[in-house]
Amino acid sequence: MKFAVDRLEGDFAVCVADTGEGREFVFSLPAQLFPAPPREGDIYVLTLEHDPTCRDRRVERVKNRLSSLFDKDKSGKSEKGEEKHED
Repeated sequence: MKFAVDRLEGDFAVCVADTGEGREFVFSLPAQLFPAPPREGDIYVLTLEHDPTCRDRRVERVKNRLSSLFDKDKSGKSEKGEEKHED
């Protein structure tokens, strides 16, 4: 997808892309994501890449966090030894 830098607002570039249907899609990106400091009128190409390995790691990390919250031993403490608080 091609987009243009419309303007700069602080540390963000406000970008505009044509949807191909006569409409525009406006979004902001942090200026530090650009390979060089963005300027008004610059044209960029945005490419998305699917990363299933990264997704799997993220899912596993979330599962581990949830497990540590809900897996309590019989003494009423979490696996980390923290007191269990009931509301």
